[in-house]
Amino acid sequence: MHYTPSYHTVCSHCKERQHEVPQILDVLDLAYCALDRTEVMDGTLNLLVCEYCGRSFRYETTVLAVDAKKRYAILVEPRHKGRSLALGANQFLHTIGAEGFQFRLVNYCVQMMEKARIFDAGLDDRVIELIKHLHWATHPLPDEDSYILFHKQYGDRLKFRVVDEHDTPVEYLWSNIAEYNRIAALPQNTLPTSGRNILWHMIDQTWAQTHCPQYKEETQ
Repeated sequence: MHYTPSYHTVCSHCKERQHEVPQILDVLDLAYCALDRTEVMDGTLNLLVCEYCGRSFRYETTVLAVDAKKRYAILVEPRHKGRSLALGANQFLHTIGAEGFQFRLVNYCVQMMEKARIFDAGLDDRVIELIKHLHWATHPLPDEDSYILFHKQYGDRLKFRVVDEHDTPVEYLWSNIAEYNRIAALPQNTLPTSGRNILWHMIDQTWAQTHCPQYKEETQ
């Protein structure tokens, strides 16, 4: 693990700047550090409590999470909002000594924690994103700021959470593992791993919106 002090922390609820200087986790070892792993799997990573309104909020910053046992790496880059960085994914993995690892780039910590839960369960995040998109298309969300996150696998069922803009769960959705297996069995060119970015692997809602029509065509 590695901590960095944050001198410009603002509450996402009341917009007040915090006087205390929190120590923010920005490099996570999910294979060998139990604390790092717990904070990611429990969803408590970089979760702070506002000195003024008392509500919890997450501090968004660049975070790198690596699991050397399960061979994946996830980079949170909120400042770039999905644009290509100077290096491609392969060069980046070489730089951090993680060549050959499965890699994903995301914009927010909550997305990184979701990816880690998906990979930890031995699931394919491309399939999960398509299932989430199908839920999104058929299940009206409470408002435009709500979104769907994978939570956990329970036997032959997959549990998803609908959360609000502050990552608070408002309801739960379920899918059967049979639906997952149907999508996972599709030809690999139906589920490209390059994501929606040539240099980086971004598998997210935009990626799912692009590939969901092709999935429906393949399964008809």
